[in-house]
Amino acid sequence: MKNPVTTDKLLTTTDKLFVTTDKTLVTTDKLCVTTDNTLVTTDNFTSEQLKR
Repeated sequence: MKNPVTTDKLLTTTDKLFVTTDKTLVTTDKLCVTTDNTLVTTDNFTSEQLKR
C-alpha cells in the first residue's frame, strides 16, 4: 500500500484501490462489492450481472 488516504470509512491506496463505504468494498484487481452478507466478484459475474 502506497500513499493511503482515509476519510471517514473511505480508504484509497495506489497499488490496489480499496473503496469502502459502510459495508461496501470495491477493488481494482478483482471487483468485490459487498452489501450486508452479499459478495459479488467479477470472476463469476459479468458487468451486466453486476447491474442487477
